[in-house]
Amino acid sequence: MMICLPIVEDSKNKAIEVAKEYLKYADIVEFRVDYFKEVSINDIKDLCQYPSIITIRIKEEGGFFEGDREELFKEAIKNNAKFIDVELREKLSRDLVEYRNKIKSETKIIVSYHNFKETPRY
Repeated sequence: MMICLPIVEDSKNKAIEVAKEYLKYADIVEFRVDYFKEVSINDIKDLCQYPSIITIRIKEEGGFFEGDREELFKEAIKNNAKFIDVELREKLSRDLVEYRNKIKSETKIIVSYHNFKETPRY
C-alpha cells in the first residue's frame, strides 16, 4: 500500500513547504503543477527532488494548465521524477514513454483516463 497526498498550491515554494509536511505521513505527494500561477524548468527540477507524481493537467482534462507541457514533462523525466501523470487521450503520452526509454530514465509514467460524464462499465 502507498499513501499519496495531492498538493494544489499556487507556487513551487508553497508546494514544497506543504510537501515537506505531508511526507511525514505519506509515501509520496502529487504536485498538481497546473495549479501554479507560473512554472519553469527549474521549478520542475526542484520538485523532482521529492518522492512525487508530477501532474500538469490541461483544461480539457479537468486541470488549469494552458500551453505546451512537453518540455516540462521531459524535464521531469530527465531528473528522474518518481512518476509523471499524463492523459491517455493525448499523443504526448506515447511520445513521453518513448523519450523516457530513449534516455533510460527511472521515471514511471502513469497514463490516466478521466471521464467527466459517466463511469465506464468496466
